[in-house]
Amino acid sequence: MVGVDYSPKMVAKARERVEDRGWANVDVVRADATRPVVTPESVDAAVATLAISAMPDAREASARLADALRPGGRVGVYDVRPVPNGPWRVCNPVVRLGFRYLANRNPGADVLGALAGDFTGLAVVETHLTGTNFVATARKPA
Repeated sequence: MVGVDYSPKMVAKARERVEDRGWANVDVVRADATRPVVTPESVDAAVATLAISAMPDAREASARLADALRPGGRVGVYDVRPVPNGPWRVCNPVVRLGFRYLANRNPGADVLGALAGDFTGLAVVETHLTGTNFVATARKPA
């Protein structure tokens, strides 16, 4: 298992957790997720947690994720977005500012749009906080 993060502090925390728990099958690397990190098509499944929306180029991050997965591999994503619909959309200017300055989110990131370009069966399976937080799953075409 490989954990990837760009933040040196997050990598240090993850490595500490791996060591504390004795996980011999986990490697943590500091890397930019928009660049190749693992051997192409060597990964069965991937999880991205608040990561794709933080990348400067969500489309490129999705493409690299797809490159890493074997055909038929699955991806699970937890991320954030502005309020997608309903009356709370009027709050989106403030939501975008909060994401940008508090969560380091790329305001132009369209995570679901990026994933739709590389994966099949994309489904938002859970949402919270008026749809701003979501869990999505998809599969790399076989």
